[in-house]
Amino acid sequence: MQFISKLFFRTHGCGLDADLSISLLALCVAKGGAEMFYRKSGQDVVMNCGDAAQNSDLEWKHSDELILRINGKSGRMMKGASSVAGKAKITGTKLVINLLGTKDSGLYSCTGQNKIGTKNTWQHKLHVVSVIASPADVVLDSTEVTLTCDIPEDSTVEVQWMRPPDLKPFGYHGKTVTLKSVSLADAGHWVCQVKDEQGVELNIGLDITVVGPLMSTEEIVVIPGDTAELPCFLPNLSVLTIIGGGWVRHPPNGTDFLTLETQGKNLHWSDTNTMPRIMLFAQHLSTNFSVTLTNVQSADAGVYVCTLMFMGGKNLSAALNLKVEEDSRAVVPVTLEITAALGGTAELPCSHPGASHLHVIAGGWTHEPWHHLRFPVLMSTESKGLHWNGTDVLASKVTFTDLQLNTNFNVTLHNVDSADAGVYVCTLLFEDGKRLHTKLNLTVDGENVRVAPDIRQTSNIKEFLQWPLLGVSLWVWAAAAGGFILLIGLVVVIVLIQKKRMKTRKNKRVRQNREKTKYSTASNTQELLPIERE
Repeated sequence: MQFISKLFFRTHGCGLDADLSISLLALCVAKGGAEMFYRKSGQDVVMNCGDAAQNSDLEWKHSDELILRINGKSGRMMKGASSVAGKAKITGTKLVINLLGTKDSGLYSCTGQNKIGTKNTWQHKLHVVSVIASPADVVLDSTEVTLTCDIPEDSTVEVQWMRPPDLKPFGYHGKTVTLKSVSLADAGHWVCQVKDEQGVELNIGLDITVVGPLMSTEEIVVIPGDTAELPCFLPNLSVLTIIGGGWVRHPPNGTDFLTLETQGKNLHWSDTNTMPRIMLFAQHLSTNFSVTLTNVQSADAGVYVCTLMFMGGKNLSAALNLKVEEDSRAVVPVTLEITAALGGTAELPCSHPGASHLHVIAGGWTHEPWHHLRFPVLMSTESKGLHWNGTDVLASKVTFTDLQLNTNFNVTLHNVDSADAGVYVCTLLFEDGKRLHTKLNLTVDGENVRVAPDIRQTSNIKEFLQWPLLGVSLWVWAAAAGGFILLIGLVVVIVLIQKKRMKTRKNKRVRQNREKTKYSTASNTQELLPIERE
């Protein structure tokens, strides 16, 4: 309330409407005979011509260049050569300038006559303030960005940057701050606060978006013949376009590895037929780029690097060290036997004791041999913590929950069929590099059938229709196609009915014309008969 009362008093001194000034959060300071205005770039400004009479001759200038001149008697207006003239207008005696830019800063003067005929000149000093992020307001993790509050050099106001999320002062007073290595903690709404000698504030916001980091783990330790999941994921969807990337191994061992390719607007893995030991966490890619290496051998040890390339030549990378040791730090896998009825439900258990030193940061489920069935992936982000990422998971087939996720990582299979049989591996990755593998063998019992074959077939058809195509379930595409075909059939039927009606009407008119002609001929014959007798 104190801020509003101050602004009301000061803006009336500058000849402004108070409500408009408050909504624009503008500064206006009476100083040394010239009124001083502060505006954000893109806002409007209204400057008064003192006590000049309404019908007097008026002349507005910007840095001694003519903006507008009005003849008081005729009302005729002439535009000057100033760059402001194209977006300025005079309302009464006030000068209105729309969509201000930094080049519009400077000294403005108005010359006119008051009611008693005295000619006076009034001056105004306008400062247009803008905020700039260099090189851009969307930056990659661990890169440098500079925030500048662009204020004319002759301004004497105090400038302070406020950082998100709680808008606390950042660094010392100054127009420019530089973030040497940005992180997700730097993303959000920054504010450049401009404050005059009287304490009146102008707040200009700037949103900074941080892409990344590309998250993985530093080291993975497995035993020969085991399976190694190589995690690589973004904490959030990227606003920058990903155009390529993939996995490489240092030093190379002659094994081909996956690369990312773009097809239209979709990002996908390259052909995997030549890489039988590599399984994918997800085929439709957005945030998760993890892969699985099966039957790990000593020759597979080394540094694996996951890279994402963005449009504009920028890239993010994450490296992990894969160790293959007989005396491994990895926890010895546990093997379980589970039997599920054909068409029934199978719960796949996966848990750990939950001790404080066992902090899970990633993980997930895989099926051996690999098939089209997709499982959720465990991810850990600052915003959500540890959670399942269920992108492209068929909800009618696989269900999971985030409840008790620190110790319970179970998933449930529904409508079990013979293709679901095999070995399932739950892998938990801990922050100290240790790993826990829970292996279980699922056997599908065909004798204890839970559903009838025809119902199971219908269920499989339903599951098939729920598979996503271009982000939309197949049943939606099928319904749209069916509706389109039905519409075409309806149009054809209507056209045929109309043609039949038109043909019927035409035949009716022909019969009527024939009857009229016959009747007319008969009448003429009767009239001629008496004449012939005579």
